[in-house]
Amino acid sequence: MDYEGFFKQRLDRWRVEERYRVFADLERRYGRFPRAFDHRIAAEVTVWCSDDYLDMGQRPAVLAAMEAARAAKMAAWAAVASAFGAVVQVVIAIVKHQ
Repeated sequence: MDYEGFFKQRLDRWRVEERYRVFADLERRYGRFPRAFDHRIAAEVTVWCSDDYLDMGQRPAVLAAMEAARAAKMAAWAAVASAFGAVVQVVIAIVKHQ
């Protein structure tokens, strides 16, 4: 079966019927609320969005909480990576001794 052709035909039909969603590729930039960079047109645009009501995503308390969450995740990832690295070293040592 021609899966590529099958899905292309379906997607083309949905585009004609206007049932195919295209999401905006927007990049919020710190200190530029409500402006964002639209990568589709390579220009700044104004975006009012209920997901970031009145610039809450750039408030100092919110930024501090995001940084703390990121740091905690990175510390957890580093611990896992370190443990994995130790396991790999043990396996290599066991293999060399056999």
